[in-house]
Amino acid sequence: MEQINIFHSNIYKIPKWKFIVIMGLVGFLLNILLSNISYYILDIDVAADYYEAQDILLFTVLSAVVISPFIETLIFQALVLNSLKTHRIRLVFKILVSAFSFGILHLIYNVMYGISAFIIGIILAYSFVVFERKNQNPIIVVTLIHSLINLLTLIISSV
Repeated sequence: MEQINIFHSNIYKIPKWKFIVIMGLVGFLLNILLSNISYYILDIDVAADYYEAQDILLFTVLSAVVISPFIETLIFQALVLNSLKTHRIRLVFKILVSAFSFGILHLIYNVMYGISAFIIGIILAYSFVVFERKNQNPIIVVTLIHSLINLLTLIISSV
């Protein structure tokens, strides 16, 4: 438990831009790892349904990199976490509720996509909490992390 506290306290010392890049890369790598596990072990293409639904490249990029990250940050991090502030629930459960609701939304594509979104949701909710405590606009930070994850995923999936 002490190691977690040391990690958590050191997170606050990382400059904002480094935090965004680190969390974006961690989220992207987890996304790729889960996609490969589901594809090669479970024979499920996590993003197939999503990308089949996106016909126009410009729309896909705007939707996945600009619009969705901002709207989802407002709903699943800002709204959910702020609505749970008044409740005497441990922070870890608040983060899990936020991540769970984020994952549920992404079940519209398939189950593995929802699971991947849940894990990414943990990163996003945790990032929101860190920057809210630092009094630095958590909505912008989380939107940028989410955008970076989606952009890297779009690039790698189009190769």
